[in-house]
Amino acid sequence: MATTIDLLNRGLLKLGCDRIESLGDDLEEARAAAAIWPTVRDFVLSAAAWRFAMHRTTLATLGPTPAFGYLHALQLPSDCLRLYQAGEDLVAMRLYRGAVEGGYLLTNQAAPVPVRYVRRVEDASRYHPDFVEAAACRLAAEACERLTGNRGLLELLDQQFRLALEHGRAHDAIESDPLALAETGPWVESRL
Repeated sequence: MATTIDLLNRGLLKLGCDRIESLGDDLEEARAAAAIWPTVRDFVLSAAAWRFAMHRTTLATLGPTPAFGYLHALQLPSDCLRLYQAGEDLVAMRLYRGAVEGGYLLTNQAAPVPVRYVRRVEDASRYHPDFVEAAACRLAAEACERLTGNRGLLELLDQQFRLALEHGRAHDAIESDPLALAETGPWVESRL
């Protein structure tokens, strides 16, 4: 299991930097990592539907009624980085058309609304290896100019991040339930 420091050191290694023991170290590497890690973590988490960060809940808390366009505003959880699905399946998802604005799901559907979302995960022991690689690449890219001044390396790290993210998305797709992705309804079910 990786720790946050392991992940940060992986990113720093890509830059040719020294390892850190903690974010409190009196080193420029530790200060840079501490400054950018929370933003990098949330960015990479929200960039894909990472299975370890997926969470299911039901939105029931009503927010202020939208001024126009929708009938209801449902409060999103405070750890929600990206709404992935509203409704239990593809058919139900069509009923929950709406928009995410200001921490609310705006919809014409009354509560409760079942949702799946990507949540903020701070416990590095839960991170999937694909996420660790993508986050290390992103961290290295973000810290590159500050720690090395090498813009050419920045482009390479950005390419590595994109490849790691693509690999993570493909891996997640393989682990998905294919029947959950298939549209169902009377027409489809009559042919099964």
